[in-house]
Amino acid sequence: MSIKKLALALLSAALTSQALAAPATAETAAQEELMAKIASEMIVEGPFPISSLATRDVGEEGSALAKRANCYNGGSINTDDIQNLGSSKQSSGGNNYVPAASWVSYTWGSAKACVLNNYLFDNTHVSDWEIGWGVLAVRNDCCFTPYCGGGLQQGHGDSGLAVNIVVRSAGESC
Repeated sequence: MSIKKLALALLSAALTSQALAAPATAETAAQEELMAKIASEMIVEGPFPISSLATRDVGEEGSALAKRANCYNGGSINTDDIQNLGSSKQSSGGNNYVPAASWVSYTWGSAKACVLNNYLFDNTHVSDWEIGWGVLAVRNDCCFTPYCGGGLQQGHGDSGLAVNIVVRSAGESC
């Protein structure tokens, strides 16, 4: 668990117990401000070996040329968090190293974007713009209500390798 996630969880628990026990004070207002700041920043994880992936369907065979995202059912991800994550990645202008058989993730609020390189021997770099594009494609193709289940969009690294850009709940593993 990342330090920011741990801090967010501890602050959330502390605020919940304080809200039940006492009226709001300057200290709780400061804690709420800190929690809001942590929740509005992107959290980056990885790269990690692909063997640490949670099992989940990552697309149907033959969908390599599909331009539409594969959507997941459910609805625990705030659609605005998906929009903010995608927009933030598209505008940041960097490159992300994704080693062979590994993944990296980016979290914004309740939304997590996992970038998976399923190739066993080929490394690649994936641009922030490409990751943001994939996240926004999932948002546009799959999210029509305030809460969404996420989905998968195929993107490409600088070497031309296909990578899976998966949007899921921040609480889920890649």
